[in-house]
Amino acid sequence: MESDQYLRSFKLNSAIELVFDESEEFDVLDNDELQVDFTPLFECLHIHEALGQSDKFRAEYAATRRRQKELLLPSSVDLLQEDENSLSSLLEGIAGFAIIEKATMRRAHNLRPPVDVGIHCIRLCEILTLYRLTSCGIQCVTLLSI
Repeated sequence: MESDQYLRSFKLNSAIELVFDESEEFDVLDNDELQVDFTPLFECLHIHEALGQSDKFRAEYAATRRRQKELLLPSSVDLLQEDENSLSSLLEGIAGFAIIEKATMRRAHNLRPPVDVGIHCIRLCEILTLYRLTSCGIQCVTLLSI
């Protein structure tokens, strides 16, 4: 990092330095703690295609993911708590949802249009900006910008 003028401007142990120092790739969907298996999804796609019901499956899958997105969103977010209603839990859930959406798009190209997935992610960011943060009494705070 010392040899690069741009990187020298970041503080010691910053996120930039940690990423720059990573020596091996980390797969968030396949590691020691988590293994996401897309096989059941591929099997469902294949079965529905064989039955001539792929459009029905795609529509039901999209509707299910919309409902799952809504389940991520609690009625309020507490900055001081470390439970399922904390800000960090909410951000982890949203990040996980977006990671799965992107991974699914890469593996099953025709399952959902990229625009549909993008709209979900944008909507999650918009909703996040409107949360009432109960611990601070703040009515409206932008946590993420689009």
